[in-house]
Amino acid sequence: MNGLHLLNNPLSVILPSAFFPFGVYLMYIFFSTSLPRDLLAAARVDGCSEWGVFRRVAVPLARPMVGLVAFFVFVSQWNNFFLVEVMLSSASRLTLQVGLVYISNTAFVPFPGLPLSQQILRPELAMAGIILAFPVVVFFAFIQRNLLRGLLAGYAVG
Repeated sequence: MNGLHLLNNPLSVILPSAFFPFGVYLMYIFFSTSLPRDLLAAARVDGCSEWGVFRRVAVPLARPMVGLVAFFVFVSQWNNFFLVEVMLSSASRLTLQVGLVYISNTAFVPFPGLPLSQQILRPELAMAGIILAFPVVVFFAFIQRNLLRGLLAGYAVG
């Protein structure tokens, strides 16, 4: 990032996060073990190109796994402290989680000269933690349909 002159730039956090090795490995395992080879061969016999087989057959069957990888990537990057600490040096560019850690480190030490009304106390810190957890809950609410579809894919009702 230093060679690209991206230090203290939001792209220095976004670009490394785009290459999530666990997600690539998980998708490779899914595509190599879970997709029926006969279904892919049938699509090829019907005249689909390799791109067509991937786009029309494999990707729709992989929606639950894509949802799972998206959730893993979102949660891991939402809670990423180290990369933000290393790449961003100005306090105005830090993420909310890193800012909460800075606040929590100073919250319980009485500041001389500050009135009690301006200090950050435990209830405010707890509320900040709940607010920071809210986007993860909302993202899970949007993605849960894909995750449940993958869990119930082989389950026959009745």
